[in-house]
Amino acid sequence: MQASRRDGADRERGHSGAARRLLAQREAAVKDLVAATAKCELRKAMSAETCAGLIRLVSAVAAAGRAQGDGARAARHRADLSAAMEDCATSVPCW
Repeated sequence: MQASRRDGADRERGHSGAARRLLAQREAAVKDLVAATAKCELRKAMSAETCAGLIRLVSAVAAAGRAQGDGARAARHRADLSAAMEDCATSVPCW
């Protein structure tokens, strides 16, 4: 009798684990959808120049992140990053 109770409890825990997993997946999907929708709407609203400036900024940040602090290309990456930030400073409201 006690073994069947344990089996039932194990099944219930398994179902609640599956339910939690599904809820987490749904939450992640909703977050991804909201982010993608916001990105799409922002891209529609911005000019081609602004979009290009922001893409340059993202590329410059990535390149600066990969570069060694005192490496041969570090100064160039920092200059590229500074120029990209200046180009799109008015596009980012927090700056």
